Amino acid sequence: MQRYVEQLLHDIRSPPRNIRPRHPIWYYSHADPDDEVEAEDMAYLEQFYTGQEEPVSVITGIDQFLLPPDDKLTDEQKGILAIELENLLEVCHFKLDFPESYPNHLRYVIMRKFWSKKRVAMSFGTTHITLCDYDRSACPFPDYCEICDEIEMQTKCDEEQAEGIQQESDLDYSKLLPTPEEVEEWFKKNFPDKFND
Repeated sequence: MQRYVEQLLHDIRSPPRNIRPRHPIWYYSHADPDDEVEAEDMAYLEQFYTGQEEPVSVITGIDQFLLPPDDKLTDEQKGILAIELENLLEVCHFKLDFPESYPNHLRYVIMRKFWSKKRVAMSFGTTHITLCDYDRSACPFPDYCEICDEIEMQTKCDEEQAEGIQQESDLDYSKLLPTPEEVEEWFKKNFPDKFND
């Protein structure tokens, strides 16, 4: 298997065969690709309004069937392949959003599945692929996912804040306002000449 992995690494590291020319929308818009905001806007337009989805294997030029099942590889082989596949995806303008501490050999398993997905090929920018659906019970990164922790903390904070607002709304504000008698007394005291007429 090691010889096969070495050949596969050679293929992955070869210059991509499917580099996309800049989409015509870039020429018509006169957007400056060096302007981060304009580039992000144009990449969004290219992806969501003008792009056609195709398999990631076609976009990258590496067929999914060439990627060995993870049970046929050592952790070291999976780790090396994961790094190289991530580099290839970056060249093709994709970024899989893994937790920073997620080990490379575990990334390979997810990346191999991603190879069967369909996406829009981009000529510029970066398409971030969110892998976590923010449900801790179905999180693909158990014990590594900072996003689930952040969502859980934010949800708890939101619930506490909503609870505080509910308690505040239960207050009887009518006791804060002066009674008609108190208003009349105040007028008599502050404007005695007008009140006596």
